[in-house]
Amino acid sequence: MRPFDPKAYYNHGVCIDALGEKEAALSSFEKAFDLQPSLADAGANAAGLLIQSGEAERACTLCLLALDGNPDCAAALYNLNTALRMAGRPREAIALSWRWIRERLPAGTPSYASAVSLENLAAASSSNSEDGGNPRPSAVATTRAELPRFGGSIGGFESEVGKRMVCVEDCSAEGSAAKEQGADGASRLTVVCIRWGPKYGPEYVERLAAGVRRNLLRDHRFVCFTDDVEALSEMPGVVARPLGSARRGEWRGWWHKAFLFSRETTLAGRVMYIDLDTVIADSLDDIAGYAGPFAVLSAEGMANERRPGGLNSSVMSWDAGSEVNTVQPVYDLLKEAYAVVS
Repeated sequence: MRPFDPKAYYNHGVCIDALGEKEAALSSFEKAFDLQPSLADAGANAAGLLIQSGEAERACTLCLLALDGNPDCAAALYNLNTALRMAGRPREAIALSWRWIRERLPAGTPSYASAVSLENLAAASSSNSEDGGNPRPSAVATTRAELPRFGGSIGGFESEVGKRMVCVEDCSAEGSAAKEQGADGASRLTVVCIRWGPKYGPEYVERLAAGVRRNLLRDHRFVCFTDDVEALSEMPGVVARPLGSARRGEWRGWWHKAFLFSRETTLAGRVMYIDLDTVIADSLDDIAGYAGPFAVLSAEGMANERRPGGLNSSVMSWDAGSEVNTVQPVYDLLKEAYAVVS
């Protein structure tokens, strides 16, 4: 090996990491980064290995150094976000991500203003944390003009089946009244999923719809947005609708979920989204009865997430509005953010 060639050390690290020699790979990535601090991917890869071994603070330091050398290194940002969450600093991680996105959005646009509000809300929550641990709910509420539909502080919803829904509470009187109303007399619920590509066949839609019917007492309809409407056209109990984002090639992978917040869906009233590969083992009634503006699963305790204090979008619940799609600003923000991070 050439003793002063950073790329040689980097490539060596990639190869031996693939062979499972983590400590040796870490040493090679760190050596490459020491020789060339602008080689941010080396620092990011070293941080990733440190995260796997539970060394969150050391990983944070490496990621910050990598971002100093290359502020556009997405891998360093991602690993810094993960390391901060692992270190018990989730709000710092959220604020960091929104700041990174905000700096790459056109100033003066609605999406830029929303990113600023989300960054400030996360930073305010972080300042309320004690000793870097789990943050207390923020008492700061942004205005609807700054952040449509998401004014308020972060709270939680506990269901009897043990799933924790993290939600943004509506501080308005209307929001409080909606929460008090609960499921009784509420408008019909729409349960939605999305299916694109060949990974999950039509049988997954059929199984999920059947699982929802078995475990949900509330009157509902089941809608699947898909790039292959014909494959679901005769499936009992399932309404198949076009997944416009797939047809236009706007998103990749799980980003297709963002389409659900577009007015193109024509969704209205209460909406509950469930990932297609979800197995429903108990009642959905508590989650379906949530009447606030938006909720998403907490990632706490999910081994595959490796992000204490994070969120998981495999189950979501929101109010799409009665006449106007009130979550369209979320779609607009995600679309601009996707252009930045992809």
